[in-house]
Amino acid sequence: MASEAKSRYRDLRSWRVRLSMLSLCVVGMSTGIGCTSAPTRFAVDGLVTVDETPLDRGTIVFRAKEGEVPDSRLPIAEGRFAVPAEQGIPAGEYHVLIVKPEPELEEVTAAMSRGERSPLTGMNVPQRYSETGALAATIGPTSGRELQFELASD
Repeated sequence: MASEAKSRYRDLRSWRVRLSMLSLCVVGMSTGIGCTSAPTRFAVDGLVTVDETPLDRGTIVFRAKEGEVPDSRLPIAEGRFAVPAEQGIPAGEYHVLIVKPEPELEEVTAAMSRGERSPLTGMNVPQRYSETGALAATIGPTSGRELQFELASD
């Protein structure tokens, strides 16, 4: 009878230990313990010019030189681009690409019907700036603000 009681006590104690460990795992997962946190992001802003004239519009792409960081794409308007820290870019070394968007047919037609300059004849971005390697930037707590990208025509 005494050995049966000891056996039940050991079984009960074993279940308590298991339940305690399970509880700790659930609490740990719900509070994020053991999980990796999102990288710190930084505000980025600056100016893109082509032959000293602000690029009317386009897209600037920050492509990480290392790691598996997704590309960050920011619109350029009147030469300027910006993103606040909340949606910013993680710290690191980046290739920078400048992409001039192709206008939509409706946009070209509308501009021509208003007697405005056709978006097709807008400022061109030389091809080399839309390829990896021509431009670079470092993003971090002390860099990434007031970036200047001065492009030159071919």
